Amino acid sequence: MDHTKDIKTRRKKRIKTTEDPNQKKVDKSHKKTNVYYTILEPETENNRSWYIGAIRTIADETDKTKTYRINSNLSKETADILVMIEALKIKGNIHIKTNRIETMKDIKLNIKRWEKEDFLQKEDREAWRAITYQLRLHEGKTKISKIETEEEIDIIKGITETLGNSRPAESVWLNKEEIPKPFKLEGSELAELTQKKAYKMILRQCERQPGNDPTKRRIEKTKEELLRKTGTCITRNDIWINNGKRIIPPKVNDFLWKLCHDRHKIGPWFLKIKGWENRAHCKCGKLETMNHIIMEYLLNQGPTIWNYMKSKWKQTFPKTQWLQLTIELIRGLGSIQLGKSPRWMNKAYIERVTKAIWLIWTIRNNRTFNKREMSMELATKMIERTLQVKIETKWIYITNIKDTSHKVKETLKKK
Repeated sequence: MDHTKDIKTRRKKRIKTTEDPNQKKVDKSHKKTNVYYTILEPETENNRSWYIGAIRTIADETDKTKTYRINSNLSKETADILVMIEALKIKGNIHIKTNRIETMKDIKLNIKRWEKEDFLQKEDREAWRAITYQLRLHEGKTKISKIETEEEIDIIKGITETLGNSRPAESVWLNKEEIPKPFKLEGSELAELTQKKAYKMILRQCERQPGNDPTKRRIEKTKEELLRKTGTCITRNDIWINNGKRIIPPKVNDFLWKLCHDRHKIGPWFLKIKGWENRAHCKCGKLETMNHIIMEYLLNQGPTIWNYMKSKWKQTFPKTQWLQLTIELIRGLGSIQLGKSPRWMNKAYIERVTKAIWLIWTIRNNRTFNKREMSMELATKMIERTLQVKIETKWIYITNIKDTSHKVKETLKKK
């Protein structure tokens, strides 16, 4: 035993002799960076129907600000969490300072307790799971606190002023694939589980969503298409709710419901019936799918109607671009948002598209069942009539009110 102790002491002496006494110890820990973030809520006065978030990082030599655009369908809490997740992606030791006190308190005090209960009290559980995973994944110390000093208040004020003037290009949305499977834990801890909590969890697990598996796949495709083309991130329930808006007539709503569930009695439906396989194909020889009926086939006058609608849109709204439609976008018609345009312009677009879809569908039905062909000239006249009588007068009046509201009010008073 004494021999082994002597060997250890010799080794320690060797290490001490090799060290340079003049050499300073290097601090391996990362330097702390102050991160400030805030969020502006949607405003109807400024025609902004989305959240705007900003993150400002202040280190020794760097001072950067990033702005993000967040979908208005999400709640304030989830918008806060999304911006916090972006802030946690900064490497090193972080001190996050914010004026969003409620979410800050929840993360500091309640997140551990809620995680044990599988976030039963929260509606958006996926957002809370994502931030807990991001907090564990973050390398370095993280400190979250509210703004207190005058300098910090001035920094947040400066960020809000820049947010009000700027228009952020980058969009933030909650990515479900962000959490890997080993870390994506569902359920409650046995120590925290009570009969009441267990019953709530069973009800949540058995909660049914509309549609079977093929419908869910179609809705997922529409979600991806809406995100890719328009930049809007929505849930399945939002698609079903938005398709039932007042601006969409009941007959078109029924058409969209059948389109989502694939219940229209067209080409693929006839392939399943013996002896009726010939009815599945169009006169041109292609399979009569809904994309072929509405977008492609010339005898249904689909391409001519869409080209006419596009040209008319450019005349009435030259600043906003016409969104090129696909079947996936038509399934989620009520959820379409034309970039940063106001809500009334989105409504104008949706109303025009509903009229065009229903006209093409009626032309197809008259051609197949009543054997009535419609020429290109007659189809353009019909769409002109619908635009002039039902749409043009309404939306041109609204645009005039937006531009010259005082003149319109004076004329109405005189009458």
